[in-house]
Amino acid sequence: MGLFSAHSASAQTATSQQLKCSPCYLTFGDVPIGTSKKLSLTLKNSGSRQLKITRYNKMAPGFQVTSPALPHILAAGATKSMTVLFKPASASSVDGTILVENDKSWIGLAVRVTGKGGSGGSLSATPTAVNFGTVPVGSSATQLVTIKNGRGTSVKLMSASLSGAAFSFSGLNLPLTLNAGQSITFTTKFGPKAAGAVTGSIKVTSSATTTTVNLAGTGGTTGSLSLSPTTLNFGAVTVGTQKSMTATLTAGGASVKVTSSAVSTSEFAVSGIAYPLSLAAGQSKSFTVVFKPGASGTATANLKFTTGSGSTVSESLTGSGASASAHSVSLAWNPSSSGAVVGYNVYRGTTTGGPYNKINSSLESSTAFGDANVAAGKTYFYVVTAVDGGGTESGFSNQVKAIIPSP
Repeated sequence: MGLFSAHSASAQTATSQQLKCSPCYLTFGDVPIGTSKKLSLTLKNSGSRQLKITRYNKMAPGFQVTSPALPHILAAGATKSMTVLFKPASASSVDGTILVENDKSWIGLAVRVTGKGGSGGSLSATPTAVNFGTVPVGSSATQLVTIKNGRGTSVKLMSASLSGAAFSFSGLNLPLTLNAGQSITFTTKFGPKAAGAVTGSIKVTSSATTTTVNLAGTGGTTGSLSLSPTTLNFGAVTVGTQKSMTATLTAGGASVKVTSSAVSTSEFAVSGIAYPLSLAAGQSKSFTVVFKPGASGTATANLKFTTGSGSTVSESLTGSGASASAHSVSLAWNPSSSGAVVGYNVYRGTTTGGPYNKINSSLESSTAFGDANVAAGKTYFYVVTAVDGGGTESGFSNQVKAIIPSP
């Protein structure tokens, strides 16, 4: 019986050499508690007979073989990937062995495994939810978000995914590693393309966990900007002097941000507005336009205001530079007591009582007018009418007389 037993053991020992591993030593390093890590090796049947893998005999706590499932047949000369998972339960080092046993050997193939349970990093986002409120369509708003690794081992931020077409982010360049106590701050942005509520999220995937920042905002109705009046006529202004007139910007429908203004010639200038100018729905802002002619003759210009959404409104400007040595008539009158009046017309005649001809090219919004088109030695008679928003014109005012010196 002793000889038979020895012969049987020798045969099984030889058979165990059929099963090979590559590599036969898996090092998992530090793995945070609560997480897991997988590594793989290759099993090979180097013999001429098939093997049946029957058991994974673990002598290493925290480790387990996830594939291949048992029992498993490995044909002669065949190879198979074997996956080992390490999920530490405590902050300690583990050095052990997994025996891959088969039906042809009682020894088993030894695979050495080592790893250490580490205190896992703790990622948190501040804030965890960003609400941009109502932002007008065509505009945008930004808010900052901070992701911090509060404790434990370092954490690698690997990728970030975004949902919600109206949202974007910048300043989060991945991959990057956060040690314990370190943080990264980045910018989130909401730029609605249409009115209505919108939601989304940013998901940051790391070696520890996935951190989610929820996003929300509402696209507001696009506001409209109006300008009154649309034309300013400064009349005749003596060269070297200046005249000021006022106009008004009004926001309608929703809030409007006015970002800039531009005048096409330097003889006109805008004052009384600082940019950007935010107007709530229904809110108005008055401003001043100054005409300072540099030479005799007619001057025209276009005043344009631009909003944050890219829309524009324009006002036509006109005036006449009068030579200091030339004759001119300066007219002034009291404003109408009616709140419906939006401007005035100026009429001139050469005989008392008329007939009169209108001499302003567009409705005069101020209560003053300069007439530089007069001739030396002539006498002129002037009257004024008031015009309301519907275009209805009043009767003539009292007449005034102007005698032009000669020469």
